[in-house]
Amino acid sequence: HVFLKDLVRVHTAVDIASYGGKRINLYSIWDGTVTGVCNGAGDFDRSRCGDCGNSINITHNTVKVRYCHLTTNSIRVSSGQRIVRAQNLGLMGTSGLSTDVHLHIIVTEINGGQRRDIRSRLGLNGWKSC
Repeated sequence: HVFLKDLVRVHTAVDIASYGGKRINLYSIWDGTVTGVCNGAGDFDRSRCGDCGNSINITHNTVKVRYCHLTTNSIRVSSGQRIVRAQNLGLMGTSGLSTDVHLHIIVTEINGGQRRDIRSRLGLNGWKSC
């Protein structure tokens, strides 16, 4: 069993929820290259794509960004594709190890592999995490 205290301890990302659990469109933060996609997991399904569920990995210059918990079959990009800032990626969902519809976003610095809070990377230090 995974306990809430264990989830909080290992949670190294920022969760962004939609209003009322709506499955809204997600857009890329910066220009970059899609380096991986996993698709086909249903709601709360960890068996196909793991804890992250349906996900997209994108390299943006000095960082890697992983967008997690997308809705199955909503992903609009493919591995190896170049994308531009604000390009539609897919729909927010609740696949993988998830409690409800939201985006779980992980930012990792390429130099040193250090994970970094997306809020500080975007200069949004005043925003509270979920």
